[in-house]
Formats: sequence, C-alpha cells, structure tokens
Amino acid sequence: MELLAMRALAVLGVVLLALPALAETTPPLALSDVLETLEGSHPELESARQDLRQARAEAFSADGEFDPKLKLGAKQLASGYYDKGQLEVLLSQATPVWGTSLYAGWRRSLGDKIPVYDGHLETRSGGELRVGLQIPVWRNGPIDERRAKIAKAALDVEQTELELASFRLLLRNAAARAYWKWVEAGRKLEVERRLLELAQTRDDGIRRRAEKGDAAGVLALDSQRSVLTRRARVVAAERSVREAAIELSLFYRDAERDPIAPAPSQLPPALPEPTPPVAAQLDEDIERALRTRPDVLALQRARAQAEMEVRLRDNQVAPDIWIWSEVAKDVGSGKTELEPWDWAVGITVEAPLLLRKARGEEQAARAKEAAVAAKIRGARDKVAAEVRLAYAALEAAYLRVGLARRAREAAEALAEAERRRLELGSSDLLVLTLREVAAADSAATEISALGAYQRALADYVTMTAVGIP
Repeated sequence: MELLAMRALAVLGVVLLALPALAETTPPLALSDVLETLEGSHPELESARQDLRQARAEAFSADGEFDPKLKLGAKQLASGYYDKGQLEVLLSQATPVWGTSLYAGWRRSLGDKIPVYDGHLETRSGGELRVGLQIPVWRNGPIDERRAKIAKAALDVEQTELELASFRLLLRNAAARAYWKWVEAGRKLEVERRLLELAQTRDDGIRRRAEKGDAAGVLALDSQRSVLTRRARVVAAERSVREAAIELSLFYRDAERDPIAPAPSQLPPALPEPTPPVAAQLDEDIERALRTRPDVLALQRARAQAEMEVRLRDNQVAPDIWIWSEVAKDVGSGKTELEPWDWAVGITVEAPLLLRKARGEEQAARAKEAAVAAKIRGARDKVAAEVRLAYAALEAAYLRVGLARRAREAAEALAEAERRRLELGSSDLLVLTLREVAAADSAATEISALGAYQRALADYVTMTAVGIP
C-alpha cells in the first residue's frame, strides 16, 4: 500500500509540474477564430438574419394572393308576399396567366313563391352547377396588383439577402480591425517590457557598484528614475492591451454568445509581413467591386422594384375591361325548361373619368424609379472612389512599414553603440537612456505601421468585395 501511495504521489507531482507548461502552450488566437465565432454569435448579425426571415415570410404571404377562395352564402326573404331565397357555394381561383380568374359553384333556390323578375334565382331540386372564367382585356392583363406584389416581394428577399451580405462584410472588417489593434497593442507591450528589462538589469549593476563605492549616488538615483519611468510606460501599454481586448470581445464570443476578452497569452508572436500592393490590379478590382459589391446590387434590386411599380401604375391608367363566359346546368327534378345547358358571355367596362388617382400613382412611381437610378449612379461613383482610397491607404501603409523598419534598425544600432561607449566611459547614462527610449519608440512605430498595413488590407478587401479571409 505504501508503494502504491508513493507512486500516486509521484504521478500527481508530475501532473502538477506539467500544469504550468500546459498553460504556456495556449495556442495564439487567430483572426479566423474570431471570424468563426462572429458568424454564429454576433447579435447585430442575428438581427439582420431575422430581417431576412421576415422578408421571406412576407414573400410567402404574397404567394397567398393566388390561393383559391371559397365563398358560402345564404339569403332568404324574411317577410312579404313572396317566399324566395338561395344557397350558394362558390370556389374561385385567380391565375397569373394574363390576370385570368376561374370559378366554379353551386346554387339552389329556396321558397315556393319566386317572382318572375327574380327568375334567375330559381333552380331545380338538385341546384345549379356552373363554371366560368373572367379575362381582363387591358387593365390587369399584362400585370396586376397580385403579380406585382409577388414579384416585388421576391425582389425584396434578394435585396435583404444582399443587405445582409453587405452588413456581414462590414462587420467582418470591424472585427479584423479590432483584432489587429489588439495584436499591435500586445507587440508594443513586449517592446516596453524589453525596455524595462534593460533598465532593471543596468540598475542592478549600478546598485552593486554604488555599494562598493565605484559609482556616484546621483548615478544610482538616475538609474532608479529610468526604471520607474519605463515601468510607467509598461503600465500604459498593459492598459492599451486590456482596452483592445475588450473592444475585440464585441466580436469574439463563447458558445453562450457572451463576449470573451482574450488573454495576453493568446497574442500571436508577431504581426504578418506585408506584401506590396499591385497597382496594375486596381482597375480590375474596381470593376469587380462594381459587379459584386452587395450594397450596389441591393440598390439594383430596389430599382427593379421601382420599375415593377411603374409598370403596374402605367397599366392601371388603362380602362378596366373584362370579358367573361359561364356555363351552367341545373340538376335534379323540377321545371323542364331549366334542364338544358346554359352558356353566357359578357363584357364589363369601368373607367374613372378623370383618372387622377391612377395618374398620380404613376407619376409617384416614376419619380421613385428616377430617384433609385440616381442613387445607383452615386453608389457606383462612391464604390470606385472607396476602392481607390483604400488602395492609396494600403500603398502608403506598405511604404510606411519599410521606412519605420529602417528607422528602427538605425535607432537600435545607435543604442547599441551608446551602450559600448558607456562601458568604455565615453558616455553617460542619460544619453544612453535617450538612445534606448528612441529605439523603443522606433520599434513601436514599426509595429504601428505593421498594424496599420493589416487594417488597410482589411479595408481594401472589404471595399473590393473580396471579404476578410
């Protein structure tokens, strides 16, 4: 038993010793990880998806305009000399074929005293079966309210899908910018910690020399001042990392959709190296953006809806002319003169004399179409300008990285040379401190340039509708 207990303690000790190592192996947080959680957890994206769901439901509802309709009716003369009434069942079906409507029905007369002038109410004992159709000749023929409503609802679904895609593109861009801001802050914190480490190492040596009497007290005080100043810079950099992590948490969420502020241990080791933008591809990227940008395509769907409304209102100005035909047959016993088949045809004409309502609606529809067309022209100009501006920012960011890197290398070389001069007694601590701070600032500037490049790249792929990978 004692041997087993010793083995268990040994295994437990190994596990406890391994825990810090396991904690240190936390994989860095990648941008793809943030974007993956963004897709299924961001509240605003979910809200936009509900807008699409609503548009699809409204399109489904619009299809109901062609649902068959069943009508039941009964009427009876309550008092008077005559005894007359009628039962009626009518099933009607509108069709998308030139506005044609079909109907079929059954009706049966009630009562024993039906006046001659209401002879059309009278049927045989089994009632009258009838089938007919109505066809619009002009108004509501090429297009009507039903077909226009369905077409506009379908276009509205497409427009909402494109608006969702546009919002998703911009949201991913915002997530990428927040991510690179967090990485940039983390890398700057690393620079400040290295600067503090240099000061602390030097301060330890100066303290030992001061204790032996080899260094003046003022030198030790100056060294302490340098340590405290650099420690304050570290505190400020740590705050920047925390703030950037909180901003990133708006896009990075857990399975319960709660925000997650990533830990500093999840920072990637470095910012990616930039690649030079290709100027020859700019025109091609602008053309692709004009073809595929969801916001431009959404406006085109809005214009198609406006054009549909113009077609409808232009047709509604025409006279309302209907032709109809009906076949009827009485069944059962009763008057023999009601036994033969009946076939009737007719025409109905209706037209408001002034047409002010229809003409006003037509003018309003044409004005709306013209307004959307103007918006599309403006949007296309804006897209081209946005792509050019994004490319200019990307190109400038790339050049800035190269300049910042050369400045950082020069500042580090000067700091290293100043350290050697101090060792030889040809310099002093104040000058070295200034050189090291300048080198750290140059390193931070290079990191800012690298972060700015990644954000500019995110903006460019967003403006060109490529999307954040």
